[in-house]
Amino acid sequence: MERAKLLTQGQAYMADVQLWLRANNHLGNGSQLTTFSKAHDNLFSVVHEHATSQWERRHGQPAPVLCLVAVGGYGHCALCLKSDVDVLLLMERSSPHSETFIKS
Repeated sequence: MERAKLLTQGQAYMADVQLWLRANNHLGNGSQLTTFSKAHDNLFSVVHEHATSQWERRHGQPAPVLCLVAVGGYGHCALCLKSDVDVLLLMERSSPHSETFIKS
């Protein structure tokens, strides 16, 4: 799958989640915040799987290992619908391809 198509599908997925949460606002604010945070978890997982498989296909070697740390409201599993998403990416300093992988 092309990167642009993945991004478009990811944006559509998050828009659908937001619409569903607004239509089901009777769930209570805590449940909405958790559901929205979990939707971001799902999206980041798909993007990571895509980036890893593309890297391995193009370079013939395993992708650099990284850790995505959710911080802020997202890290507390309490992401509001209009919040930005704060994440921290951690990678081994010794990996020569770390920056290239992140930009891919």
